[in-house]
Amino acid sequence: MRHATHQNVSVSDLGAEVTNLPNNNPPFCPVCKEANHSTFLTCKEGYDLYNCTECLHIFVWPIPTIDALKHVYSFANSYQVQQRQIYDENTVISRKTREGFRQIERFANRGRLLDVGCSSGRFLWLAKRNGWSVCGVELNKDTARIANDNGLSVSIGELDSADYPPAYFDAIHIGDVVEHVRDPAGFISQASIFLKSDGVMVLVTPNHDALFPILTFWLHRLLKMPWSHPTPPYHLNQFSEKSLSKLLNHVNMQVIGKQFRPCNLRYELGETHVLASVRRALREHRLTLAAGRFLFAVYSVLGYVVAYGIDRCCVWKKKDFEMLLVVRKAPCYGESSTSTSAVAPDDAGVKTSSMI
Repeated sequence: MRHATHQNVSVSDLGAEVTNLPNNNPPFCPVCKEANHSTFLTCKEGYDLYNCTECLHIFVWPIPTIDALKHVYSFANSYQVQQRQIYDENTVISRKTREGFRQIERFANRGRLLDVGCSSGRFLWLAKRNGWSVCGVELNKDTARIANDNGLSVSIGELDSADYPPAYFDAIHIGDVVEHVRDPAGFISQASIFLKSDGVMVLVTPNHDALFPILTFWLHRLLKMPWSHPTPPYHLNQFSEKSLSKLLNHVNMQVIGKQFRPCNLRYELGETHVLASVRRALREHRLTLAAGRFLFAVYSVLGYVVAYGIDRCCVWKKKDFEMLLVVRKAPCYGESSTSTSAVAPDDAGVKTSSMI
């Protein structure tokens, strides 16, 4: 799974069997595993989002079933259809992909690498070109076949169905994936089983506790602009640095490096769907509706541009929208731990702030 502007998928699009949890179950935080800290935050595309006041985690409740998610992540739903490609020396590798690989090269011994949620395999292709023995796991059978067509070994399905021996990989990459999964703690715990004791895992996920998503949340709350950051049913979890660190601690993983990067304004505007709604009205020849939606789109775009400008001008802030963490298995009781300098040492000691 990788970032791409998502199709609008509402609860009604997935049919009646959206969740396998009774609606009368209280929403509980998938990080804290408690319900008494969860408060309703907002609703988007028919999905309710809750905020954990203890760890600042935001999550969708009820949770879509795995069958519903398999439909969401498919070419039939137009998900990542643009990924059809045979890779060669002219293939464009994004800066984010290169940076994730650079951190693996920095912290891990070159050997076997697993990319979980590898999509069509660009990260694997980059690693293989640089001497790694690579494997991948991908839920979307369509993009997994693209990776296989590029000579990459990719298993189709969920991580817990992957047939790898324990402590097999020197490095595991989980880029823009953990926010998509139904049980993030179980997911990371399962991935760690495949990691060697001295191996490293690189996690990349958005940070909702950064300034830009906070500003756009208040544009949504006060001025009724759409909020781009949560994208259900694709993103079921919206992490803060605090909630992700707490989750990693629960599954006995230790953060040894971290890095933050700014958001992509064009991507965030795409996730508001305001321009798509104008185009849809024009295709339906509803000109009055299109004019109204166009004015709302201009209003929203201006709000987002101002928020982005404020975000970029606040040079003193330590945390940003895109969060990259390098982690390894925490030493068992009695073992010594070698200190490793962080990717961005000036991030240390920064307090998190609640969105609401």
